Amino acid sequence: MMMDTGQRVKLVKSRAWQMRRRQEKHITERLSLVSVALCCCLIYAMGHFPGRSPGAVQGLNGATMLLENVGSYVLVGVICFIAAVVVTVFCTRLRKKNNKQEERTKEDEEA
Repeated sequence: MMMDTGQRVKLVKSRAWQMRRRQEKHITERLSLVSVALCCCLIYAMGHFPGRSPGAVQGLNGATMLLENVGSYVLVGVICFIAAVVVTVFCTRLRKKNNKQEERTKEDEEA
């Protein structure tokens, strides 16, 4: 079956869109897997931080937290914050990269 140039270009663009969509799906799946892994690590880490307090230094703000056995919660909060920042930066860079690629394809289509 013979196709003219317009049909072939349309077919190539369709295939490129499908490949891009599949790549985005894989990235989303990987990010979800990383999130689940981080949650499992945090749950595991909380199990290893018992409610024992190593002691408190009078006059320091952090001493109240150590005295009330909330140190592990603070640690989990800090780890979650760091993980969220890393994921946000990664997603932002990925979006910028995708936008640049889309601009290039639009420029190529116009040319």
